[in-house]
Amino acid sequence: MIARLSLVLIVGLLVVNAASAQTIEQPAPAAKPSIEIKLNATSLMVCLGTSVPMELELTNRGAEEFKVDKFDLWNEFRYGFLGDRKMGRGGGMGSSCGDCRPDPIFVRHDETYKSSFRFDLNHDFFKDAGKYTIKVVIAGVESNDLEFELFSCQ
Repeated sequence: MIARLSLVLIVGLLVVNAASAQTIEQPAPAAKPSIEIKLNATSLMVCLGTSVPMELELTNRGAEEFKVDKFDLWNEFRYGFLGDRKMGRGGGMGSSCGDCRPDPIFVRHDETYKSSFRFDLNHDFFKDAGKYTIKVVIAGVESNDLEFELFSCQ
């Protein structure tokens, strides 16, 4: 009787340990970013050496109030050249402004802030005609990839 009771107790402990091991091993779902960034362009076909007119919509999906400096809205970019879609190249650009005066914006929960910007394409990276992608990064959160095409208009 004691042997049977010991066996039941051991099996029970093994089942509990296996269940808790399964719970521990499962990865936690990735936390959703507190902001959502949508990037659009008023023109997706532009001439080499000009600029891409972009519009940004920043929506606060998390915190009661999201605060960001206006300078940081258009401060960090990641871009790529798609080429023939077999071989491309990537790049990025950020700037710092040590002497900029703070000009913060506040976005309440579920509200959207809109801003526009002209991204200059006079950098060597944008020297070839073809398709490119660009995204903006704010507070570590990336926007969607915006695809545009550069043409030699001369």
